[in-house]
Amino acid sequence: MAADKNNAMPFTNIPKEYTSALDLAGGMVQLDAYADKPFDGMRVLVTGGGKGVGKGIALAFALRGARVAIGCNSNPDMARDTLDLLRRHTEAELIPSDIGDPDGCDHLVDETVRLLGGLDVVVSNAAIQTNRSMLETTRESFERTLAVNTRAPFLLMKRARPHLTASGAGRFIMVSSVHGKRPTNFDAAYASSKGAMLMLCREAAIAFARDGVTVNIIAPGAVVIEGKTGDPKSFSVLRRKPIRPMTLYPLGRVGVPMDTGEAACFLASRAAGHITGTTIRVDGGSMLL
Repeated sequence: MAADKNNAMPFTNIPKEYTSALDLAGGMVQLDAYADKPFDGMRVLVTGGGKGVGKGIALAFALRGARVAIGCNSNPDMARDTLDLLRRHTEAELIPSDIGDPDGCDHLVDETVRLLGGLDVVVSNAAIQTNRSMLETTRESFERTLAVNTRAPFLLMKRARPHLTASGAGRFIMVSSVHGKRPTNFDAAYASSKGAMLMLCREAAIAFARDGVTVNIIAPGAVVIEGKTGDPKSFSVLRRKPIRPMTLYPLGRVGVPMDTGEAACFLASRAAGHITGTTIRVDGGSMLL
């Protein structure tokens, strides 16, 4: 049954310019839905915002009128393409930074504040996923994964705290994974880092509540992106894979990055002002089975 414009299903109309890189890594959007720019003036930092899930998050904020800074450490060409896209809709900045290095975390926050004049929302999205089993994972790989996936959010929130407090409605949002609760059997370091993030969120939510800053997590399930993290050569634009069986995804499809972007925008909105220390699963129902 066709839906009318006022009751349209999300992510159904796909403008042609947003179909590259897996529909803008999932950017199946109805542009007229964002015409009122509800986030006009909001200042947002998205780590790992140049590709994949981060690209979908950055676009979701940009379409709503937020000013967006994206952090980037790998795949600079893709990040520049994302920057060009964001600038069609809003003011946007690209900040190269390695958040696996503590100094890189400080630089990313400080440069965002300098360029945007403050900071209202941080989306800690950048992550490493090596896809190595427990027995294959080396100490160096494990430490690097935790440095980027778990330590970096901790350092970013500490550095950003005074700016988020000054905002008056600060938001710190972490992108975790369903594998923070469900073992992978194929990536021990990644799952461990995402599990640790769950308790980091809860501790931070308690500590930052006195400042009026909320801290929450989005836990995506399987998401179709351009390619695997960490290796620029592996990033080739893929054709959309067939929908997996309904037995794995009750809603009938795997995720796209704009699914996570929409959830991030909800957590950044005034409507989510009384939500903190929680996790929103965006997995098409896969964890129910």
